[in-house]
Amino acid sequence: MNVTEKLAPSALIARFREALAGVGGHTHLVSDTTTAHECVTEIAQGRPAVIDDDPLLRATTTGLHHAPDPWQAEIGITTAFAACAETGTLALAFDSRHARSTSLVPPCHIAVLPAARLVSRYAELLEHMADISPIPSGMQLITGPSASADIEMIHIQGMHGPTAVHVVLMVEASQDLPE
Repeated sequence: MNVTEKLAPSALIARFREALAGVGGHTHLVSDTTTAHECVTEIAQGRPAVIDDDPLLRATTTGLHHAPDPWQAEIGITTAFAACAETGTLALAFDSRHARSTSLVPPCHIAVLPAARLVSRYAELLEHMADISPIPSGMQLITGPSASADIEMIHIQGMHGPTAVHVVLMVEASQDLPE
């Protein structure tokens, strides 16, 4: 992709889905908060979840079984302030309503975000991170499920985070959906 090339929304979505699938993640396209709620409920399957305190998540997680803390949760539900189509990467910022542990401790991470938060390139994602004000207590970039081959070059999933990553991408009705 040319560095100055601007992708159409449907091409951004298609590229994000392909990149996330390439690292073992799953993208679910939905049209609004109602279908996002249905999708999150289906993925959660009644398992206990820890959920960030975010207006978008309040609308998409009602009725889920809430865990009192992330160590008792099987699902962690967040949003992301941006996501990169080039790599399938989510960008999270932490503060008093968005805890680090939500995306790291439970074995399954679900991120709900509008497709309008997708950017084409990784450099754009980093620019978005640099522009956050006030500066958050921490930030995290997530590219698919946790994986490591640090010990004797043996590939292990879930060593430093969740073994499953699902992104529920809310696409506006005016955007063309990729096939």
